[in-house]
Amino acid sequence: MLTRIAAWRLRTKAAVAVGLILVLVLGLNTFFSTRLLVRELRQGLQVKALVLGGLLVKDIRKVLDFGLGLKDLEDASARCRALVEEYPDLGQAMVVDAAGTIVFHNEDAQVGRPAGSALPPGVAEAREPLASTSVAGGESVSNTVLPIRDGGGSYVGAVIIGVRGSAISGRVNANIRTALVT
Repeated sequence: MLTRIAAWRLRTKAAVAVGLILVLVLGLNTFFSTRLLVRELRQGLQVKALVLGGLLVKDIRKVLDFGLGLKDLEDASARCRALVEEYPDLGQAMVVDAAGTIVFHNEDAQVGRPAGSALPPGVAEAREPLASTSVAGGESVSNTVLPIRDGGGSYVGAVIIGVRGSAISGRVNANIRTALVT
């Protein structure tokens, strides 16, 4: 093989070397651009989850201010279901109580079960939204966890909005295909 390459003309060797360098540089550029794209997409979808979860927390606080409890909310499961149906990037939406039990969920079968890995440790003490990762429907979900506090500042539960991992990878794949075609 080396004797075969040695027999090439200088022009051929230069063209092959330039071609290999070009492929290497383009590959590295694609790799780093894709990593940046994934990070930005994930962050953008997490901001969407944060805003939607914040609106749900605000509505729940209004009910709590009237002296009602989390379980007294009407149609909260329907609202969680509507969020996931309206925004296909979302994989789950749920409300959990202070014990970590799911009170409302976009899938009725999940109600009454523990939230598990979707609820990160320390959420009861948190004053800001937290992030966690869990599995829902067989795929990875990046969750935004917003603690709910009553008028006295006591922790009463949390709203968890999860972004599907496939939503991010699907958009990245579409962007890469578009970049390769153009």
